[in-house]
Amino acid sequence: MPETDFSFSHVETPAAGATVPAGPIVIRGWVWPKPGGHFVDVRARLGESLFPGVHGFPRADLAAHFGSPKPHLLAEFEISARLAPGPAPITLEVLTIEGDWRAFHELRLNAVGAADPTPVCANERPLRWHEYGRALQMLLRAQHREPATPLAALAARLAAALPRPRDLRHPHLPFHGHLDEPAAVTRCGFGRTAVLGWLFHETRLIKRVLATFDLLAWQTVDHPLASPGPAAHFPAYPNAARAGLFGIIDVPAQLPSPVTLRLYAELDDGSLHLCGVQRSLLCTNEDEKAPYPARGHADFDSTCAALDAALVDAGFSVVRDSEMETELVRVRDDFTLRAPAALPSPTQLRPTPMPAATAPKRVLLATHNLNHEGAPLFLLDYARFLAQSGTALTILSPSDGPLRDGFAALGARVWLIDVDAVFQAKSEAAARAVIAAAFQSFDWAAHDLVVCNTFTTFWAVHAAKAAARPVLLYVHESTTPASFYLGRVHPAVVALVDAAFGLADTVSFTTASTRNYHL
Repeated sequence: MPETDFSFSHVETPAAGATVPAGPIVIRGWVWPKPGGHFVDVRARLGESLFPGVHGFPRADLAAHFGSPKPHLLAEFEISARLAPGPAPITLEVLTIEGDWRAFHELRLNAVGAADPTPVCANERPLRWHEYGRALQMLLRAQHREPATPLAALAARLAAALPRPRDLRHPHLPFHGHLDEPAAVTRCGFGRTAVLGWLFHETRLIKRVLATFDLLAWQTVDHPLASPGPAAHFPAYPNAARAGLFGIIDVPAQLPSPVTLRLYAELDDGSLHLCGVQRSLLCTNEDEKAPYPARGHADFDSTCAALDAALVDAGFSVVRDSEMETELVRVRDDFTLRAPAALPSPTQLRPTPMPAATAPKRVLLATHNLNHEGAPLFLLDYARFLAQSGTALTILSPSDGPLRDGFAALGARVWLIDVDAVFQAKSEAAARAVIAAAFQSFDWAAHDLVVCNTFTTFWAVHAAKAAARPVLLYVHESTTPASFYLGRVHPAVVALVDAAFGLADTVSFTTASTRNYHL
């Protein structure tokens, strides 16, 4: 049993030193960490070529060998590679939970005969509209991030980062299934991404479906859900009618992209089966919040052409259909409307001495809710500081929540106010009328200072300034109001959010990076 300082492993086929036909080959074996370690994935390296592996097949014999209390260890792997004629020194690498690839085994083979020209990923799926649109927006934003890099080079780098092959394992018979998400380019919001598709067994019931990106955090996805498509396609199998699955799954931030999803099915007999394995390039919140290049520094059509050329060079095909045309219009409009006229360089922050000041006697703190969330918790700390200085506090929130007791313990009065109509307004005049009418019952002028926490409390900025009160606006969001509210409120309401930045007497950003983003 080969051993390193961090692993035990064994290659079961082919044998070390074997002579094999040139062309495609499958390497099978297992790898298991020593105590304190955890493995996420495997791959093979041959010269400059990397071949991803399917890692995580259950092994009951290894559980018994290592004395595990679990019925099986997820240690088996198989890797599809391609060998050119001649000596083939293959390095097998494992991805640790810390996000590092480490070599655990050297396999030396000798390949003979003519190489099979069929590529390893001959059956790769073409890119669909949502994958292409996400990649296109990433390429547009890359031109802001690296203005000196040629567009063709940026496009080539992006195409090279796309997983190919994407699908490493399809459900094996008697399972049938398909995953739409995560896609080749998939959205990852706040460290989580969607798993969407369908899966069924021809004769047995699936007790539950589990999804994991790291073989450590396991999450059950909703299943079975109604699935009219599979039901129509597989009329001979009653289980196809309720094969749908959906879940929002954690993606550990330390794992390098592309990441690998494993989908397991636990049957009603207690057996566990690895059904689907596919890889995705992540499009994160930070990617989506990044600004477009300034108008005049990037061209939409040229960016599309560069991406198309890079995808062809990398071996990808793209489905050109009505959904693609709709997506191109959406991305073009988004770029046209939201690309800034100019992108100023942020000025350097300089520390300044804190002046001696008397705390205001009466302060109104406006928040978007009273939940256990970052911004309200920040405001509770801020309120505690003011209360220690003898300030009388009033809390204004559109919704109640568990932090109410924390504010009340400081002696603060808590007021709830309905602001839904502001966000539902269809014009600036309508929104202003709602603000004026809704807040007549509240005495804004009774406060020496109004502190508005997050730009979602823009309504309080407008109301306070109408009462001639000084306003401090704390901004937590590293995104613009246009991005934050995209498609959820009328553009006229977004304009009022933007206007709040100018109305406030002082705007304070909770981090330097947030400030730089808004600049």
